[in-house]
This record gives sequence, structure tokens and C-alpha cells, in this order.
Amino acid sequence: MSDEQDVVLVSPAAAKWIGLVGGLLVPLFLAVVASQIYMPRGETSVQVFPLPDE
Repeated sequence: MSDEQDVVLVSPAAAKWIGLVGGLLVPLFLAVVASQIYMPRGETSVQVFPLPDE
């Protein structure tokens, strides 16, 4: 087989975009979604306890 008959499944430009989306944008999106779900909001998350008397 010669090198001229190589099969290219994904062009180099498409591979760059797939890597960019898969490596940066997807984890960033998941981090934003997780922060919206798990981070407490507003005044409901504040707990104040009195200090013990010494």
C-alpha cells in the first residue's frame, strides 16, 4: 500500500474543533450546570450560631 491511499475519517480542521469542544467547552458547561445545582443561593444558605459564653 502506498501512502497516497490513506483514509482520512476526520479532517484536521474538524479534529481541532472536536478537541476544542470536547476538551474545553463540555467540561466548562458541566461545571456551570453543577454549580447551579449544588451551590446554595441567597439568604437561605447562611447559618449563624451564637458563640458559647466563656
